[in-house]
Amino acid sequence: MSYLQMAKEWEVKRKSQVKQEPVQVIDFASEAAIVKATLSWQGIAVIQSNTLGEVVYWARDETEATKAPQGAVVYTLSELRELARGNPTREMLQQIHEAKRIFNGKVVENSKNPFENT
Repeated sequence: MSYLQMAKEWEVKRKSQVKQEPVQVIDFASEAAIVKATLSWQGIAVIQSNTLGEVVYWARDETEATKAPQGAVVYTLSELRELARGNPTREMLQQIHEAKRIFNGKVVENSKNPFENT
């Protein structure tokens, strides 16, 4: 079995275990000020991403990211800064998100070796 097949099977299993809870969804394109305030007060915000076609969480840092439901995709502010710095296309964002979701990955600085701690 290939790693991609294993990842896809793991993703199907993970999705079946994710608890769906009602969430307040923020359209980040028009509500940037609310998102900023929410991150400041609560440390985490729920985002309905039109680009990704799903709900994701933005967290102030790794500690605040633990507030998201298990199995949710969470982007910390440092990850969002790296994404913005790279100026990715819509397709690139979708690919990055898919990899992050499947492998529970992190967006790191482009010059860093993602395997340095393995």
